Amino acid sequence: MNALLFIMVAYLISQASVPKPKEVISVKMLVLEPLPPPTPPPPIPPKPKPRLVKKIEPRPLPDQPPPPEILEPLEMVPEPKKVGLDENKEPEPEQAPAPSPEPVYIPSHKLSRLPSFLNKVEPVYPETERFTGREARVVVEIMLSHEGKIDSIRIVKSGGEAFDRAVRESLEKSIFSPGYIDQRPVGVRVQIPFVFKLR
Repeated sequence: MNALLFIMVAYLISQASVPKPKEVISVKMLVLEPLPPPTPPPPIPPKPKPRLVKKIEPRPLPDQPPPPEILEPLEMVPEPKKVGLDENKEPEPEQAPAPSPEPVYIPSHKLSRLPSFLNKVEPVYPETERFTGREARVVVEIMLSHEGKIDSIRIVKSGGEAFDRAVRESLEKSIFSPGYIDQRPVGVRVQIPFVFKLR
């Protein structure tokens, strides 16, 4: 038992006498480069010279205004009522309906909810371009009505005629939800990129 006690005391003493490693603090020096001298402010343009304005003398008004003309009252005769059709009278032309106002398309960054694809039809990689190993990126701008229907498609960045046609055909088959501003559907202008990449 004494041996066990001796071993335990020796272990405790050896643990207490082991010095702890000192923490090393690394110091990095930064070299500050002097700032370039500030650019002088642009010269203040000379003040324009004030223009001389001629003072206009007011013209004297006549002392009394001319007397107003006195008109005799006219007798009002009621217009006779027309009964039946007048054979000599030409029919009044029908008024053309007012043209519908030009649709307004809101840029997508002003929307509270962006339009989205309800049914996205992916463009088909053109076989001629796949055969030649050609890749492309096409960016289109579409005008969506407040109902989510495509009003127009414009190619912003062309990838070539075959790629542009593939994108146009896929968009015409796709179905969109409209964009919204405060829970109200609105027409929207949005750009969509399409990337054609061989794997």
